[in-house]
Amino acid sequence: MKLIKYFSYYLFTWKHLIVIFIVFGLQGALFISSYSGETVFHTVITELILKFYGVDRPGIELFSWLLHQLPLYALLGVFIYQQWNHHFIYVFPRVETIYRWLHAFLCISFIFIGIYFFVGFCTTGVSLLGIKKWFLAHDQLLSILPLFAQNPLHMIHIFLLMWLHAFLLFLMYFMIFLLSWNLVIGMISVIGMIYFSVIGLYIDFPWAAYFPTVRSMIKGHEKLHLSFAYSYLFFAFFIVVLYIGIRLILKYNKDIIWKIKNEI
Repeated sequence: MKLIKYFSYYLFTWKHLIVIFIVFGLQGALFISSYSGETVFHTVITELILKFYGVDRPGIELFSWLLHQLPLYALLGVFIYQQWNHHFIYVFPRVETIYRWLHAFLCISFIFIGIYFFVGFCTTGVSLLGIKKWFLAHDQLLSILPLFAQNPLHMIHIFLLMWLHAFLLFLMYFMIFLLSWNLVIGMISVIGMIYFSVIGLYIDFPWAAYFPTVRSMIKGHEKLHLSFAYSYLFFAFFIVVLYIGIRLILKYNKDIIWKIKNEI
């Protein structure tokens, strides 16, 4: 518990919160800018679903998707760098095993990802309300508060799938860092996974259903007729696989953890 509080101090900061507000505020602005004067306006709930519906082709849709995906991994990358390079020597001697540190590290990262998307969804919705009211004088606006009042299953699926997908890619990011000691390579790998997933969906690649980014999008499920239940199992399985892989890397590369006082 002390480790989680310690990690929270570095991950949950006002600077990070401001970044989230800016990122998803731009999302709302980018989405509303695509409207024409003849557009029939949806409710904010429907607009949120459309905004995070997914990507099935490269181009502006992929750019918009990366706009809210990449800042998350940038923030987590800074967190990895801080903890591993600056606070390593102070934390490890105070824990019993490397696995206790790892579990706290992954737990707080998982929580942060969930909060990132929750704040992001709310910020995008509020920005849609504000922009529409200020610039478009749309009188019949729904409050963002009843977030699950309409289309609850779609909103829940979108949120959970994006959460699990981001955590899965974060584990891949962290594993690549442990193998290469280079955060840039990890970030490129994350971008590559998202990009090739979208390309695979666009060209109807036979194995597209096994790309994690495809499984994280409602559009991917509808286009490939995927099951949400199997998608949750898909993420659970590969999260466990990556977790085991990270444990093995830490176990068999003792030079990585030479500062810890206990033997693994």
